[in-house]
Amino acid sequence: MASGARFLAVIDPGVPEPVIQRALELTRQHQGTLRFVTLFDITTPLDRGLSPEEAFRKAEAEQRARLMEQVAGLDAGVWFCEVLSGPPAEAMARLTARWGATLVLTDRATARLFYGGWFPFQQTDTPLPCPILVVEPALPVLTWFAQGLRSLIHAARPRQA
Repeated sequence: MASGARFLAVIDPGVPEPVIQRALELTRQHQGTLRFVTLFDITTPLDRGLSPEEAFRKAEAEQRARLMEQVAGLDAGVWFCEVLSGPPAEAMARLTARWGATLVLTDRATARLFYGGWFPFQQTDTPLPCPILVVEPALPVLTWFAQGLRSLIHAARPRQA
């Protein structure tokens, strides 16, 4: 990947995700630009005292505020944050094309939204104009196993006098 790459990290506000850490690593490694995106989702009932449009805008603004709060302290950087609404694949395709994204990082559940609910194990096609990297969380059992294996290897090494 070339220097100056453009990364889009699709995250769920308020949920700590490995997507954020991987996106930060790639951004630093490639001296790139990072934009955080969340898909608009109404998680609370809309305010009945408002028109549907006003209630939608209020809920969207609240979601953007949660996203901005989540990324505010990362590496003391200033981050672009965006809330997308509409069909996920179409909204992301428009954003990736408009912004010239190099790579989209997301979790498996969100990636499924881009593929109409289905996400094959080894997908090479993408509905977006750039590749999608699905970031999986480290499984505690595998992390524990890897640490134990490293300890065994270290213990088995011959000691120098």
